Amino acid sequence: MQFKEEHVGMLSQVKWFMGPMDATFKAKLVDITVFQGSNDNSAFTTLFTVDENLHNGWNYYKWETANDYPKYRYYRFYGAS
Repeated sequence: MQFKEEHVGMLSQVKWFMGPMDATFKAKLVDITVFQGSNDNSAFTTLFTVDENLHNGWNYYKWETANDYPKYRYYRFYGAS
C-alpha cells in the first residue's frame, strides 16, 4: 500500500482475510510473514509478525493507543522465504 508523496498513513489496526488453508500452508506463513512500514520504500521496519493465531477468515492486528500507531508512507506484508 502506498500513500501519495508528502503523506503518511496512520494505522490503528490491520485486517486481512485468509481463505481456507491447511496446516502445511499455515506453517509457511507463521513466524515468517511480517507486516512492515517504510517512508522511502527501501528500508522497512517490521511492525508485527504473523503468529500461530492465524486462521481462516478475518485476522486482525491492533495497536492499543494512538501513540503506538505506525505512521509510514508505504506498508507491505513480506515473507523472505
